[in-house]
Amino acid sequence: MGFNFTVSHPRTAFIEGFGDKVVEALRRSCGVNVPLGSLDEDFVLNEELAWSWWAELQQLALEKLGPAGSEQMQAVDAWMGVYVDADVDHFVLHLDRGPGTPSVRLVLTEVAVPWWRRILRTLGLARSADAELSAMQAELEGALPQNAELDDSALQVGNLRRLMAELNALLDALGIQRTEPSIIALRDSYLNDDDRIDSEGAIQCLCHAWLTAKHAIEHRAPMWLVK
Repeated sequence: MGFNFTVSHPRTAFIEGFGDKVVEALRRSCGVNVPLGSLDEDFVLNEELAWSWWAELQQLALEKLGPAGSEQMQAVDAWMGVYVDADVDHFVLHLDRGPGTPSVRLVLTEVAVPWWRRILRTLGLARSADAELSAMQAELEGALPQNAELDDSALQVGNLRRLMAELNALLDALGIQRTEPSIIALRDSYLNDDDRIDSEGAIQCLCHAWLTAKHAIEHRAPMWLVK
């Protein structure tokens, strides 16, 4: 099970009808001129990423850049999120799927439940009494920032250009050139080596995120993390 970073119009990213709700919600929250791309725009790198690789990248960014320096990366998870090129920070849109209710039910700017708790809830492990799991939970709770509690209608929204700045800063911290040829070469070095193809997920995810975010900015479209 995995995900891809994608660049597309909301009506392409979601099923018919729900994409319209997402368009309306983003325009209400980010302004009517928020770049949403075109219906013809549909960019995605071919390789699917393990969803845990985004979490590994978040952890790496936290270690190298600190909480303030990796705020945008920490704000969005790998299954229902989007980065937009608008003058916003990060927030969560709760989108009503049922008829006769407002498209935007609530906008949250505060955070309450750790991201790992949502993962465990998704896997059906949130109430496990296993001692090892509890120890892992405690360690993660102390080490990582917290996001807003989500349900299946929640869309996490981040700032695309601030994300790109964080990705560039992380590349600098790792001594990796922030050019498209160098990032593609680094990505291919994993894809073309059977012994490395599943290794260093954070670095591979960094390559995918940088290449896709660059495309999104250049084509004035959102970048999605949707499982």
